Amino acid sequence: MSDTWTITQAAMIIGKPPEAFQRTVERAPFKPAQTQRGNRRFYVFTMRDLVFFGALDDLKDDLTKQKQAEIYKALKTMPDGSPIGSVEVGQLRYNFRLVAQKVRKGIEATEKLYKLVDSSGEEPVIKGTDISAYRIAALHDGMTVEEILADYPSLTKEKILAARAYAEGNPKAGRPYPKSTAKRSMREAKADAAEFLPQRR
Repeated sequence: MSDTWTITQAAMIIGKPPEAFQRTVERAPFKPAQTQRGNRRFYVFTMRDLVFFGALDDLKDDLTKQKQAEIYKALKTMPDGSPIGSVEVGQLRYNFRLVAQKVRKGIEATEKLYKLVDSSGEEPVIKGTDISAYRIAALHDGMTVEEILADYPSLTKEKILAARAYAEGNPKAGRPYPKSTAKRSMREAKADAAEFLPQRR
């Protein structure tokens, strides 16, 4: 089991759409640590980060952002190796035990997804296919999961998410893949051409 996770992996573990989880993290009054790989900087989530963000939907309904930040800091400063349970800040007390159990199950499920990517060759591919995991991951910046599935019907939503999570944790070296499929580009080209065709009267 890994000790840290990227934001896409964290979203999968917690069970939120990656884009929605990204917005949650950006709007939070506190942030996980960041690391740099090449020219890219990205968030790195620890187990305690995962537990806190897994509980945030409940916490933000009852606590101000300042109190959320205090609870987060208290959780992060618990002694290493201690079980994740109750955290107290002044008169506030929150038990993270059930959330931690849910997160551990999410980690196990996400690790199973990782097995959908075969990285034994020169280029990681989605298992059972010859489709590059990097190619599918790149499409996330320009297409929805539903649009990708329409152009790659042999894939599943889980395989697409696995490709994205793999690529985020293992960035592709060299020239990136395009953010759109050839099929989509052809459809858009036909649509653009149709706008300039003479209309029958």
